[in-house]
Amino acid sequence: MTTWIVILLCLAVAGRELYLAFDRRLPQAQAEIVYLRDQVAELSRRLDDPPPQSGAEEPEPVPEAEGPPAAGPLTRGTAPQPPRPAPAKATAAAAVSAALIRRLERELGELTARLAALEHQVGVARDAEAARAASLDALEQTVGTLYREMIDRLEREDGAVRGLLFAEEAALEPVLTLAYERCVADSGLRVRAKEPAAGSPWWTGYLLSGGDPDEVAARLVAQARSLREPGDPAPLNALLTELAGLRGTGVVRIGAFTAVRIRGTLVCGILGEDPGGADPVELAARLDGHATTVRWDPARFPLTG
Repeated sequence: MTTWIVILLCLAVAGRELYLAFDRRLPQAQAEIVYLRDQVAELSRRLDDPPPQSGAEEPEPVPEAEGPPAAGPLTRGTAPQPPRPAPAKATAAAAVSAALIRRLERELGELTARLAALEHQVGVARDAEAARAASLDALEQTVGTLYREMIDRLEREDGAVRGLLFAEEAALEPVLTLAYERCVADSGLRVRAKEPAAGSPWWTGYLLSGGDPDEVAARLVAQARSLREPGDPAPLNALLTELAGLRGTGVVRIGAFTAVRIRGTLVCGILGEDPGGADPVELAARLDGHATTVRWDPARFPLTG
């Protein structure tokens, strides 16, 4: 309805202006035109602005911000702009991020300190292990030196001789060792030192003392000649019986007394010289034909192989 009123007023204004062109009372007509224009402007404003709701408070007019002061001779140009305040949400997010970063930095520092402490402990443990290994090496060297000095001192004693027990079958080592040491003790000697070498074949080196080596060797050969029955309780008989039961080669030495087991043969006798690293076959060849050599009687003491 208001729109139609505005349209009619516009038509009235237009008609009035056309009429005033012929009206001689121009000043009064101009005043009426101004009044009508004001009415049209008021109606247009009411059309643009929604009507106020009942009970709603009229908003207070906002004072217009004063413009920047006029620039003087020293303030001409672009004035520096004040920093814009950060939005509330961005400020809160930045605060949370800063707190999280501080917490992560603190935890990282703690982990770094713990890692450094662990690395220090590992380094200390490694140094201690290296020192312990060096001490053990030095101790082993000292023990080895003392052992060699002891062997040298024992070998310089009167009546000290070397002994040897050798066999290819490692399974019979305990039995042969027991029989050998019983035979040594029965011959009047005692074991001062021994060095076993495990493996297959195996051997054990002995250092014996306590009697005249030549007398002991001669007595053992005489006992070997006098053995007649398999059930003889003499320790030498038990030792030679175990040696004869070997499927491979074997060697027994008590000073100069030497017994050798090779395939199909068991001989014993006296070898005055040190055999060194001679193998059983070579030792048997040295004993063969010697005046003191005694061959095992296969009829009474059958060989295994």
